[in-house]
Amino acid sequence: MRHTGQRSSAGLVCHHHHTHSPPADDHTPPTRRPPFLAHPPPPPSSPVSSPSESPASPSLPPTANHGPRPLRGGRRPRHHRRRRRRRLGTVGRRADGQQRGPQLGAGGARPPPLSSGRKGRIVGGKAVTDLDPDTGSQFFAKLFTPDGKGFFCGGSLVSPTHVLTRAGCNVLPGDVIRVGGARLFDGLTFKVAKVTVHPRFNPVGDVHDIAVVALAKPASEAELIAAGVAPVALNTDFGKPHGFYVTGFGATDAKAASAGSLQLKRGYQPLRPWSACMKVFDRVRLPSGKRLPINKWAQVCTNYGSTRSGALCQRDVGGPMFRADTKVDGGVKTKVYTLYAVSSFWIGTAAELCPQGLPNVGTKVAYYARWIKATMA
Repeated sequence: MRHTGQRSSAGLVCHHHHTHSPPADDHTPPTRRPPFLAHPPPPPSSPVSSPSESPASPSLPPTANHGPRPLRGGRRPRHHRRRRRRRLGTVGRRADGQQRGPQLGAGGARPPPLSSGRKGRIVGGKAVTDLDPDTGSQFFAKLFTPDGKGFFCGGSLVSPTHVLTRAGCNVLPGDVIRVGGARLFDGLTFKVAKVTVHPRFNPVGDVHDIAVVALAKPASEAELIAAGVAPVALNTDFGKPHGFYVTGFGATDAKAASAGSLQLKRGYQPLRPWSACMKVFDRVRLPSGKRLPINKWAQVCTNYGSTRSGALCQRDVGGPMFRADTKVDGGVKTKVYTLYAVSSFWIGTAAELCPQGLPNVGTKVAYYARWIKATMA
């Protein structure tokens, strides 16, 4: 089911789909989640088949602004000619693991199931295994529905008892979380006991898009070590690194023709200045006609202008944007993993829902570090 947005003077539309529509000052936790993609774990020797049909790409309404009228006698003078700009069609953010743009509505057809037969990529990323370095699989949290079959979002284990994800994932008590392993159904299994959404979260624009999830029965330290699971450190430094690793089980192609992969995927995204990213965001409009709200202090912009980086896509949000740095202490090298941001949303076009080269946005961990630590205390 497609949700169309309001057209701006530049012919740009912003597609929205939220699971609940409370007013901006209503911080009541959501009690209902929209449709998700349910898929039971496949047997080890039998991959899941993927149907050949894929959701159609969204279409854009024609622009209402045609520019200056051409003079008589043929072509416009050079100073009257309009530069052709890339058409932006969607804000590809998700509410529960579904993308914005082509949506899985309550009465719509399900997207193709996860496939274990295709090469897994985070749209330009790389499929990884448990033996690969810097995968982040030791703290990557996989969020499922209560039956443990419907994967809908990513997250990060930030303590033995808590997972950090995006507020728009709408995690509910009783949901299942798996942590550890580079396969979707691998890892330790936990139940969600409590979800604390940031009190200023606004689903219109996904500002303050962050939530802390408390686990019902945490694993012991011995169980964590045996499973190769370890929490990731929270970044508290407002410095600007060159970029981050992003990981997820989301769609593997720019058109989002597949629902995702059973194998964890990793990509690298360069950090971009907001002065550059705003050239794109200034052209995107909400269905109300207003500009997309951006908090430059609380959000990070990545991927813009880079055609070789990994791009976010369906069911990647909520997952980590992290760094893996090597530190030397007394001649001993250790790898330190630091969570810089929580994947929040991305910008797509009519032709490609999850394109490389357009902005991806994350919720900055350093900005919320005090709130996160106070919530976990």
